[in-house]
Amino acid sequence: MAGFSVGGIFMGKAAGNRWAVLGTVAIMSFMSTLNGSTVNVAMPSIQRELGVAMDSVQLVSTAYLFVMCAVMPVVGALGDRLGKVRFFEAGVLVFTVGSLLCGLTQGLVPLIAARAVQAVGAGFALATNMGIVTEAFPSDERGRALGVVATAVSLGLMCGPTVGGFVVTTAGWHWVFPMSVPFGVLCLVLGRMTLPDDAPAPSDRPFDTPGAVLVAAAVLALTSGLTFVTTHPSPATVALLACGALLLCAFVVRERRCADPLICLDSFRNPAFDVNLATMFASFLAVGMSEYIVPFYLQDARGLDAAAAGLAIMVMPVVSGILGPVAGALSDRVGCGRPTAVGLTVYAAGLAAVAFLGLSTPLWLVVCVLGLASVGVGLFQAPNNSLVMGSVDEGQLGFASSIAALFRTLGMALGVTFGSAVLYGAMGRAAGAPQTSFEAAHPEWFMAGFQAVFWVFAALVAAGAVLTWAVVARDPAQERPGERP
Repeated sequence: MAGFSVGGIFMGKAAGNRWAVLGTVAIMSFMSTLNGSTVNVAMPSIQRELGVAMDSVQLVSTAYLFVMCAVMPVVGALGDRLGKVRFFEAGVLVFTVGSLLCGLTQGLVPLIAARAVQAVGAGFALATNMGIVTEAFPSDERGRALGVVATAVSLGLMCGPTVGGFVVTTAGWHWVFPMSVPFGVLCLVLGRMTLPDDAPAPSDRPFDTPGAVLVAAAVLALTSGLTFVTTHPSPATVALLACGALLLCAFVVRERRCADPLICLDSFRNPAFDVNLATMFASFLAVGMSEYIVPFYLQDARGLDAAAAGLAIMVMPVVSGILGPVAGALSDRVGCGRPTAVGLTVYAAGLAAVAFLGLSTPLWLVVCVLGLASVGVGLFQAPNNSLVMGSVDEGQLGFASSIAALFRTLGMALGVTFGSAVLYGAMGRAAGAPQTSFEAAHPEWFMAGFQAVFWVFAALVAAGAVLTWAVVARDPAQERPGERP
């Protein structure tokens, strides 16, 4: 199994400041998730004020996703060659400028363009953040450090709906975006003070420009095609998916024949690396689905107002955020394999328990069941991140960080797409006719879809748990990923 030494540039220059390095990275992680969750709250206001259709205003979110996913693999490879810190700092700067531009726009097209600028910055920073943390911390502290990053993400998700709703109500949707500017400035200042220069020695290795173009185009086509396949099924969508698949095949052929490839495909020959990435993707599919569908259950099916539903939903990021550092510290003590497997098992059980919720289930029990699922997420994320980052050599940390960020982002987005498809399909079967919205006269139709989607995703996560127990938890090398014997 590949590993890496922790005696590199970071440990030489920043050993005493590694917690400050972690704080800088955590601020950016918090800022990016806070921005995403507040923008979702602002969507109805943006639609009304700009006078555009719902499918048009969705481009404010989807354009951000497409651009961010396209730049991540390329930036990861560039970070390994030119230094992850400089791309992280550039990403924070571009994201901050993009946030300011979003707040100044007056129309839909300029707003989408400004969101694309934001996405470039987010892609730069999120593709390199875990590589920076991994390089800064020794293996016996890495789980705790990555748990802190997971907590920062949970805090952003937790605060976003509340803060976003308050800002939209009191100041208007334009102010949702500039909220990120102070955090960006703080992150830039701390970064200049704490992040060391990790640029490698100059190299004559040529950059694989054709490979970079192919992988960016492939990810862009596949991401957009998979996002639109259920909402806008058409020959054009199918053609987009086919084009993405062909581009991805061309990229693989190119990388296998290239003397100095952009991405070392040999990493994917490590079964543990593949399983850890696959389970990361599956878990974030379920997280994205839950964050989208549970509010409809609470507000439409159960009749709660937005404030009460928000309080009930808050249990999910609170529990996972609290458990992040705990799970990280536990994995530093007992290894990463078993906590990862236990976390996925608990998460699958929690999702199955959600499927048993009904229209008259006591609200306290609903909160407890959602909390159970979140316990699984909290136990899983930090050790899973450690396993992914510890599966590659030191020179490929940027690659691993970017691939992990890509899988998380795609999982969250496609969880909504696939979850909606399962939901609407089961609702249609219950109603005897196609259904794409909640019918107040027949809440049982929605509940049929709600229960079906949670059973499907519980089975998906359970399959990931079985794989983890079989491949990862039994491998002694997975107990201390990244250590050399």
